[in-house]
Amino acid sequence: MHAGLGRMYVEDERFTATYEAMAPGLAKYVSTANQANAARQG
Repeated sequence: MHAGLGRMYVEDERFTATYEAMAPGLAKYVSTANQANAARQG
């Protein structure tokens, strides 16, 4: 579930737009961090 949420930051334009408005590259950063954490947790 956490990995799927992480993908939404870059796959759903609404998520992407919100985070990119805060800082360029933030959507990809948050997505990568979420997916890495999910992988680490198994």
